[in-house]
This record gives sequence, structure tokens and C-alpha cells, in this order.
Amino acid sequence: MFVQVIPADSYNMTLWTGGSTTELYIYPEGSQYQVRDFIFRLSKATIETDESTFTPLEGVSRCLMLLEGSLTLWHGTQAPKTLQRFEVSTFKGTEITKSRGEAEGFNLMLGENAKGTLIHKALKKGACWIQDAPLSYNVFACYVYQGAGKVHISNAIYNALACDLILLEDVKQGNPFVIQAVEDCILVMAFIAY
Repeated sequence: MFVQVIPADSYNMTLWTGGSTTELYIYPEGSQYQVRDFIFRLSKATIETDESTFTPLEGVSRCLMLLEGSLTLWHGTQAPKTLQRFEVSTFKGTEITKSRGEAEGFNLMLGENAKGTLIHKALKKGACWIQDAPLSYNVFACYVYQGAGKVHISNAIYNALACDLILLEDVKQGNPFVIQAVEDCILVMAFIAY
């Protein structure tokens, strides 16, 4: 199992027509969002206009978790869906997607052969989240949205502050691990298989 903690000050932020996007991680390293040659991409985005249209993404599926605000989404001809904090919408990048509302969201973008899901956990100081079930994914990513935590794997401990990203790769062959809250924290976790 390969573990890395990516600090918040290493992220790249860009502007889009409706706000800003901060790329947290793109895999494989060296792939480019503009070329769409990634297997998966994790990012955080703000929507700062009352109405916006998402960028179409051929060959990409998306999971969007709302972090702040309230957002109504229209995917193609489907009925609108309003997301509240920590709710997730999953949709194809080719669907014409429009939104109404100002918000902040966490994005998981997946290439054609990848699958993934997003969950969140709120932990009180000292509490633990334990992953000890049989694993069926290649990558586990944990974004420390608020607070601070640490990951225990075998005999190693990795510390993460607010807005840091913890990545565990080759998880299928890995050992069970534990995330412990150093202070009250909110975690956004992505499980990715490819």
C-alpha cells in the first residue's frame, strides 16, 4: 500500500465561468484535465453565480457532493434535484447539466473504466473510523474538510490538517487502517476502482 498526504498549499486553482475549481489530485500523475486523459480527478469547486452550466465532459462520469449552500441541478431532461449539505449527485459528463444556487462542492471525476463513490463522516475529537472490511477498490482518498486527523496503518501514522488530502493506493493488497480525529473533523472520502 502506498500512502501520501497532499498538503493544501500544493493545490492548483483555476477559474471557470461560474466560479473557481481547485484540483486536489489527478491520476495518473502527469495526466491533464484539459486532455481528459485521467483515470480519476478530485477537485473542490465554488459556484458563485446564481445560474450556471457545467462544462461537458465526454467519457467522464461525475460524483458531486455539496459541501456548503444549496444547489438545484438539472441533468439533461431529468427532473431537477436539489442538493443539501453532504448530499451527492452522480451523473454523466456528457449530460447537459445546469445549476441554480451558490454553493461549494467536492467533485470526483471518473474516466470510462473507473467507478467510484463519495461519502462523508463527522468525527468528534478522539473518535475513529475503521476500515477493516474486505476491500474492492484501488484507491481510498480522504479530504479533511474541517478539523484535523491522522491515519494509522500498520506501524505508521500520517497526520493531516484541514484541507489536506490523504491518498492510499493499491488498497486491495493493503492492511486495515484507522482514521482518528485529532480534533472535531469532517471528512469527505472517495472510494475508486479501475
